[in-house]
Amino acid sequence: MAKGRKPRAGGASASPQVSRANKADIRAILGASGSGKTTYVMQQLRQDKPDRLLIWDTKGEFSQEGYAAPVRSISELVAAVRKSEKWKLALIPYGTPNERRKLFDMFAALAFAAGRCTVVAEEISGVAVGGKINAPGWQDIINRGRTYGLTVYALSQRPALMDKETLGNASVIRCGRLAWKADAKIMADCLFIPQDALLQLHDLEFYEREKGTTTHGQIVINP
Repeated sequence: MAKGRKPRAGGASASPQVSRANKADIRAILGASGSGKTTYVMQQLRQDKPDRLLIWDTKGEFSQEGYAAPVRSISELVAAVRKSEKWKLALIPYGTPNERRKLFDMFAALAFAAGRCTVVAEEISGVAVGGKINAPGWQDIINRGRTYGLTVYALSQRPALMDKETLGNASVIRCGRLAWKADAKIMADCLFIPQDALLQLHDLEFYEREKGTTTHGQIVINP
């Protein structure tokens, strides 16, 4: 594939089922390191067992723990998606910050083209600039992914640096402990709670807002 060209899904993968009746499922998962973001998503993947899964695996944890097979180039990712109808793949980001932003756009474009899959994007603040991800592929996922049957998990340690379009379109917002007042202020406004509540949380505690209701809870780790 030519450098910089957007990937196209094809081969054995079926065309996505386009339907405005699909349920919106964009989950913004935020919190400082150790607050339980990755733990929560891994629990959801074990519960839902998606057979079409693409992960932007910034820290390599999902591939290391067996949730998806690691791939280390966009061409390898495209080939794997084209080869089969079902796949669980984790792209390990590489390159300079600017190269990673371009890579993320291609990753997102492939996920959108493939459709009917679960997309996990670790630490998306790392590919945002000025609170915005300038990636048409990701914008398609956020603005039109529901129609194409996408379930999206967008994770970030720093809400103040996260893509605001993602946060604004999230059907579920979950936030664990935060360390910065600037982050806490943003999330307090999103969750309709006092910002001090987010600064005082313990690891694995969270606030979650869905369908206009905010709840408080704690992730349970099963032995």
